[in-house]
Formats: sequence, C-alpha cells, structure tokens
Amino acid sequence: MCKEDIEATKLVYQCSSCQNFKFHQFGHRKIIEEDEKKFKRKVKAKTGKSQKPKYPPKKSKLTHLKFSNICEICDEEFVVGGPILTRDIHQQKFVDELKELVSGVKDNFKTSKRILNTLTGIQLEFQIPNAPLSIDVSHIQAEIKCPAFKRKKVINSIASLGFKCVQTYYNPNLWKTDAPLQAFYDVYKSFWFILMEKEGKDPKTIIEEFPEDSKPRRILSKPIVYKPDFEFEPKEEDKLKQKQRGQYFVNPESHWGPRARAVGKD
Repeated sequence: MCKEDIEATKLVYQCSSCQNFKFHQFGHRKIIEEDEKKFKRKVKAKTGKSQKPKYPPKKSKLTHLKFSNICEICDEEFVVGGPILTRDIHQQKFVDELKELVSGVKDNFKTSKRILNTLTGIQLEFQIPNAPLSIDVSHIQAEIKCPAFKRKKVINSIASLGFKCVQTYYNPNLWKTDAPLQAFYDVYKSFWFILMEKEGKDPKTIIEEFPEDSKPRRILSKPIVYKPDFEFEPKEEDKLKQKQRGQYFVNPESHWGPRARAVGKD
C-alpha cells in the first residue's frame, strides 16, 4: 500500500506571496521486467501454464524537483508544506447513489434542497480529478486590484485555454482547476487590462503608479502567457455541466443562528 501511495503523496510548494502552488511527487513506480519474467518462468515450471503476476513487481524511485523555487507569477520564493494525498477523496458511485436516495425522499425533510445542491457540487468537482487544493479568486482580485466578473465568464475564459474549472461545493470564492495557476492569473490580468482601456486609462501608467516593489506591480508587469478568449462559448454538453445551481444559501435573517441559552426565573 505504501508503494501504491508514493505517486499520490506529494509535497506542496506554496508561494509566500501569491496564490500560486505546485505539487512535487515523492516518487514514481516502475515495473521490474526481469523480476516479472522470473515469476512467469517459476509459475510455468510448477503449473505448466503461463501466468502474469497479480501484483507486478515494482520498484519506487525518487523524483527530482522539476520547477524553479521562484514563483513565476510574483517572483517570490516557494515555501514547502505537506505531505498531502492528491488522490480523490470522494467516491463517485456513492455520491450518485446518495443523491438518488435523497431525491426519492425529498418531501420528508426541509433540508433536502440544500443536501441535493451540495451533492451536485461534489459531482461537478469530479470533472477536476486529483485536485485536493483550491484557489481563492477574491485574493487574486485583491492582489491586482481587479473587480470581480461573472462566474460564466471565468469558466468560459479558462475553457478557451483548454482547461476546466469549477467552484467548490462549500465556498463560492474557492475554485478548483486543472489549469496552471499562472493561467488563472493571466485571465484576471487580461480582464484588468481590458477594463483599464475601456475606462480610457493607460495600463502602463497605472502599473507605474503602484509602489516599486509592491505585489500588484510585480504581477501586472509580467507578460501574459495564457491569452484567454472572453467571447468563447463552450459546447452544449459542457453548458449543462456548468448549469448554475442554488448551492450557496444566505442567512434568512440578520443575526441568524444559535441564540443565547435560556435562563429560568426563580
């Protein structure tokens, strides 16, 4: 089991300044062909039949760091965290069966709508396999002084680059994606440049107005590597997957929640 987990267990390299992070795999497994041949010969000598080993002999090899220790987004250093298991934690079959079960008895309890929407959110996350961590887009907006834009536009612009992204089922500001984090930053940077031009401002002049070593200036001064298409429209089947659901509920009234404990009178 430990050898199986070596490929799924990774260290997290988190940028000390921005949202960027990378995974570094502990190692990888390789089938030892010579040992497999020996196993086949041994089985054939005993049974007269050729048989492949149920668990092929494998050896584990450490992997070397394949990226720089300097963040390509903001030029700050990465700090090491983890280890973390990057394998999926949800079982799709179980979630599908649970959703079907709740749908069948949804009139029996008042929270069925919330449960169904949460399960739908988990189902959507299956589009991004092996992604245990998320990014907070509100932090990205704050880092480059960029206003928020529509959820649909975020998804379509990432899709135009050939990647996927989805909101987490527990927080609308947190997103999971199979895109490099630089692509997510480039989407918001591109939107920022378009917005400045619409307002009749020179982006270069605005960037130079930021303090010299400030985070917005460092990030916005970097060239845009991933150029999104904000007019991109996905296929019909992809639109169904992106369908907005009433997943995130606001409090029905102010100061909603547990009250102060009851106090009896003598």
